[in-house]
Amino acid sequence: MEKLISNRSDLQSVLESYILPPGTRTGNVQISIFENIPVIDFHQLGTDKAQLIKQITEAAKEFGLFQEFFELPSEDKASLYSEDARQSCRLYTSIDHVREQVHYWRDTLRHPCHPLEEHIDF
Repeated sequence: MEKLISNRSDLQSVLESYILPPGTRTGNVQISIFENIPVIDFHQLGTDKAQLIKQITEAAKEFGLFQEFFELPSEDKASLYSEDARQSCRLYTSIDHVREQVHYWRDTLRHPCHPLEEHIDF
């Protein structure tokens, strides 16, 4: 859990282990800026499951991310953290933190959902 970037609010600079050598960097990639990233309030929707599913589906199609999960306290995320790539549902950082020389500046929540019966508990 201590490896997760989303748990490191104390960082003042990029750690050396996350700096790619100049020859391997992607260069000046243009990234679209979105002014209105949707926030889905699970409490406000209450028991309206259909509306909740619709909002999540639309947000996932348009933006493909779930930012709020990473803002949760470490204790709430701990049960999903695993460095075992065989875990179907897991939270991890970088790609292969143990073996890679330079880490990727990202945390990932891998949450498969098909077939639903196998993953519904997560």
